[in-house]
Amino acid sequence: MARKTRKDSKLDSLPPDRFEQLRDGLLGDWGYQEALDWLDKKCNVTISISGLSAFFARHCAPVLKERRQLAVLRAQEFTKAAKSSPVDWDAAAMEKLNQIFFEILLQPDVDAATAKRFGDMLLKDKSLNLDLRKMRLLEKKAKRLDDAKKSLTAQKDNGGLSEETLELIERTLGML
Repeated sequence: MARKTRKDSKLDSLPPDRFEQLRDGLLGDWGYQEALDWLDKKCNVTISISGLSAFFARHCAPVLKERRQLAVLRAQEFTKAAKSSPVDWDAAAMEKLNQIFFEILLQPDVDAATAKRFGDMLLKDKSLNLDLRKMRLLEKKAKRLDDAKKSLTAQKDNGGLSEETLELIERTLGML
């Protein structure tokens, strides 16, 4: 059973700007020792680690929980949008994409709509580049096959190659 917060809690009675600095520092990259040092130097407040831990549990943990829940919702929304796109993603790529966007979306100041649009743009760009590359390769292959067929037909008309040789060449080129 959790203890009730004291009415005279040193940390809860900090001025609003100092309170926010402490909370933001703990939510950012401060460790407990750094926070204790900051409190001692800037606020002239000495407190135990357990008191700081209780402050973290009351004021920082709920914020972190909300951020994570929001990041999960954003990642799920993005995954749905990516899955409904014409690009066929394999499971490993989707998992990696989920992880990257989850980490980005954990940041408190990220705009979900902007992140989604950016991700969609990247996915669409990659898809278009891949489709363009496939199309160019298919066009080159079709041109080579067409040139080879014209060359074979011309040689056949001139009596240069036997029927068996032409058939073997056509099979090899995948024309039959």
